[in-house]
Amino acid sequence: LDKDLEIKIRSLLRSCGQQAKQMATEGLQVFQKGPGDFVTNVDQMLDRQLTAEFSALFPQDGVITEENAVSRQRFQEGYSRLWCIDPLDGTDDFIHRQKDYAVMVLEAKIGACGKRSEIWLLSRLRSVNPNLLAIKP
Repeated sequence: LDKDLEIKIRSLLRSCGQQAKQMATEGLQVFQKGPGDFVTNVDQMLDRQLTAEFSALFPQDGVITEENAVSRQRFQEGYSRLWCIDPLDGTDDFIHRQKDYAVMVLEAKIGACGKRSEIWLLSRLRSVNPNLLAIKP
């Protein structure tokens, strides 16, 4: 990524973090996705916003988000780069007004081996990936 795009991404993530912080003071709507798995109206709003922004910044790339199950189909669509987004990592902490949450984005480049699932899992598990931007509000 060039410097300008990196600055835009960091600015976007900070802005989303600040929006989450502000919206937390205005009251949350909390929904249950599954047993012990929750999502808020803030997760959903940030998910839509980040999807739109990353799709505009990188129209040739796939965007996969935690809150949009349909977006996971892009994983199989042959993109050379994917943006994997968790709009609010630490939703439980966010719900309980704790400070341990973040807006997270992973840039996953698909290598010559072409095994996207292996690269995705390795990148997610190795959190040492230098392309992982985690910016707390």
